[in-house]
This record gives sequence, C-alpha cells and structure tokens, in this order.
Amino acid sequence: RAVRTPSRLEDNLRLNANVIDTGGGTSTWVSLIGNPGFDSEKLWANELGYRVQPLENLSIDIATFYNRYSDLRTIETGAPFLETSFGTTHTVTPFSSGNLMAGNTYGFEFASEWQVFKRWKLAGAYSFLKMNMHLDSSSTDPISIAQTVGASPKHQFNIRSYLDLPHNIEFDTAIYFVDKLATSNTPRFARVDARIGWKPTPKVSLSLIGQNLFDSRHPELVQTTHSKEVDRAVYGKFTLQF
Repeated sequence: RAVRTPSRLEDNLRLNANVIDTGGGTSTWVSLIGNPGFDSEKLWANELGYRVQPLENLSIDIATFYNRYSDLRTIETGAPFLETSFGTTHTVTPFSSGNLMAGNTYGFEFASEWQVFKRWKLAGAYSFLKMNMHLDSSSTDPISIAQTVGASPKHQFNIRSYLDLPHNIEFDTAIYFVDKLATSNTPRFARVDARIGWKPTPKVSLSLIGQNLFDSRHPELVQTTHSKEVDRAVYGKFTLQF
C-alpha cells in the first residue's frame, strides 16, 4: 500500500493563470486555488513473479501486476465569484484539486536471456500495460482521465545482442520499441543502438557508441508549449578501473 500526501501548493496555492477581458472595463480571472480538503491519493499494489531456467543457457522472468487507485487528483471547476483587487472588481473562475478519480492498472512483463554460444548472448524484454480510470459522477474534470491513461505506453519491447569477437573486441547492438503516448500525441518509435569496444587489458576499455542510428531524431515527449526530440548521437568512451 502507498499514499501520496498533498503538497503545500495543492493546499494553499493561489495562481492567477489567465485574465480574460470581457469588455466594459470588466474581466474574468482564471485562477488555480488550493484546496485544504484535498486528501491523499491511495494505491494498493499486487505483484506476482516467476523465474525459471529451463536450460543451462536460457533464463526466463515473468511478472504480472494489478494495481488499484483511489482518491486520485482531479481538477475541478468551482462556482465563479466576484473579487476586488487593485481597486477593480472582477469575476474569478476558480479551479482546485479534488479526489474524484479512481481506477486500476494491470499488465505483465517478460524478460529472457539466451547464451546462444560462448561468445554470443541475446536478451530481450516485453511489457504490456492496461489502464482503466473513471470519474465520480460529481466531477467536472474533462481532461484528467485522458491525460492519465495516455501518459504511459501500452507496449514496450527491446532485443539486445552481446557478441565477443577475437582480440578482446566487443560488438553490442540493441533495438528498442515504445508505443505511442496519446496524451501528448507522441508517435510510437523504434531506436537502434550499437557499440563496439576493445579491452586491451582487463582494467582498460575503449568504446565507440552510436544511438538512434537509423533516425536523425524522434520525439519522446510532446508538451503543450514545447517538445523534446532525441537526436542521433555518436560518442566515444574510455574506462579505467583501479
């Protein structure tokens, strides 16, 4: 069981986010106002896992989970009221935190390692996530469900190869896939990374690493005001152990 305690901002915040000129010398202020009655968000988490090694060179890990959430944060619209500030009277449309969302998530994770040959190992993983959220009938929040459900990818997987070549040379490659994020309209993407390394001594290693090799850039998170894209990258690495 876990809880998230409200912050002081959620209890006492007053932020005038926008001012709308309604004409005739009047205006409407859109304000975020803290709610001292905002309660802790609650989670009951259940997990079950199993690890097996059916062959000497093969291991498999499987984990499932089911989580129940209650009293999750929502943004509720309050009743407008008049307020006088700086010698003028204006209308305030208040928004404050509520505890009117609940739901559950479930899914599973699978990971495996296979020592194909003495010098070659393959590894992979896959995860699935399903989210179900609902609002209390009294809620006025139109966006929290979509923002919550669409903020995490439904499918993710990766495949990694580790190859030891002669003369202490290592060649590693990896493919990653992440499903779309509906909340931010971030598309699904795949990424390919590679590394070639050399260990002239047990305590010294040199590496050349390339990331996102087959795409010049891709977005991983798109927000309302800005977005972040991950560029193709190539860099070297020197490691000395002592």
